[in-house]
Amino acid sequence: MSINFPDMAARTYGDILDEMVSSIPRYSDKWTNFNPSDPGITILEILAWIFDTNLYRINRVPEESYLNFMRLIAGAKEEEAGLLLEELKKDPNSDRYHIEILEILNKIYCDKKEGRTLIDLHEIKGAALRFLNSNYRAVSEDNFIALAVEATRNTKEGEPKVKRAIVHGYPDGKVEIIIISDNRENYKELKKMVKDYLEPRKLICTKIVVKEPVYSSLKIFVEAACHSGSYSTIEIIKKNIQKNILDFLDPVTGGDDKMGWPYSRPVSIYELFHIIEETQSVDHAINVILDDKPGLTNKKIVGLIDPVDISIKISVKNEGS
Repeated sequence: MSINFPDMAARTYGDILDEMVSSIPRYSDKWTNFNPSDPGITILEILAWIFDTNLYRINRVPEESYLNFMRLIAGAKEEEAGLLLEELKKDPNSDRYHIEILEILNKIYCDKKEGRTLIDLHEIKGAALRFLNSNYRAVSEDNFIALAVEATRNTKEGEPKVKRAIVHGYPDGKVEIIIISDNRENYKELKKMVKDYLEPRKLICTKIVVKEPVYSSLKIFVEAACHSGSYSTIEIIKKNIQKNILDFLDPVTGGDDKMGWPYSRPVSIYELFHIIEETQSVDHAINVILDDKPGLTNKKIVGLIDPVDISIKISVKNEGS
């Protein structure tokens, strides 16, 4: 439960002055001139200004409090930040937001040594929030997914990266993580990188198993009809249908939520009918056949889908028919 602190500076100078002036009749019935020209009103204006200034100062959190919080979450004082920073930078599995906080503390320490005392509170607040909101500890399913993808953030340009992770938890404490690369190479290296990254972040007694995905092939025959007056050529319509189906079945960006095709989820011809009929220039889908088996409405999938072989036949519908 969070504690809501009162906003001490919510009242403005005008609010304070109005409250003071309106309280005069309670103390004196002889004071009747409330115009700014009255010397008493001038004194109240000065007091309201002092009150407003003090409220503003009281409402501010001192800079030292922000620094103390930074020291707490960093686990080091300014003079210790540099040494700890060197150690963490040598470890590729170190948390980048922890490193960011230590860099700020080390910068503050260096500035103080050189006589500079400027502290950027916006920078401190931003770094602290990024650290507290990051998935440093692997506890929930979302934590494991985020950290598995983050594990390959430092790989060089052109090297394989983890684009998606699928997590299965078991009652005995085992967590199975299926990683999907942007290509099918170097899975052995990627699995090691992800496991090494997750090991120091997991809870005690959690056993981590990192696997590469299993793929199922799928063959699809599509027959669709388009209007004779369509602006698109038959070949363009075929390419659009093929693209829409492949996008829907994509291991990384497919599925209803665009987060990747769900692992081991069957494919339904009714979903494909909808995809086809949503394609531009298609009037309706005539038939969809999976794996050369007419009448098959659902294809069981083991893992993800790849490759997908799509054959498309387009019939032209006459406007009068």
